[in-house]
Amino acid sequence: MLAAEENWPQFRGPNGDGVAASADPPIHWSETRNVAWKVRLPGRGRSSPVVLGNRIWVTTAYETPAGGEETEKRLRGHPMPGDMDLATRVVLAVVCLDRSSGKRLYEAKLFDVDKPPPVHKLNSYATPTPVVETGRVYCDFGALGTACLEAETGRHTLEEATAGRPPGRPRQLARVVQGHASAGA
Repeated sequence: MLAAEENWPQFRGPNGDGVAASADPPIHWSETRNVAWKVRLPGRGRSSPVVLGNRIWVTTAYETPAGGEETEKRLRGHPMPGDMDLATRVVLAVVCLDRSSGKRLYEAKLFDVDKPPPVHKLNSYATPTPVVETGRVYCDFGALGTACLEAETGRHTLEEATAGRPPGRPRQLARVVQGHASAGA
């Protein structure tokens, strides 16, 4: 567990190395033991939480699964069609929670994408971890879009619809948030 004063502003923490210098994690836990709170999050996501002050942010995706016929058609020729999930539509969002209580402070819908590319069944469209700095939260979903929000309110301050751009585009979130991000993680 992070010390109350420690921030975790990006994937793998302040230095990108997964080390929480002042952490004192519990050795044993259960559904009730050594758990400050737990909350069910909406949608489906795989991002790591980021922490700044008394707030936590995670990304999520609301997926509308494609039907059998559409899936078969769109995955025809894919090298691993049985390992992939396919959606007809996905809404990408970020959720902000109170660090002390787990109370949901806001949810900001970021992108509404029709016919997104397939994603591995063990993955999610909301896998990229946000990056946070004082006053701003950055969410980079690769070719599906990049957004910058006011940390306090979730109001959009920058939005880049990148749908249709090839993956691995040269601009990375690391260049937007110097010193915090590592390759858009």
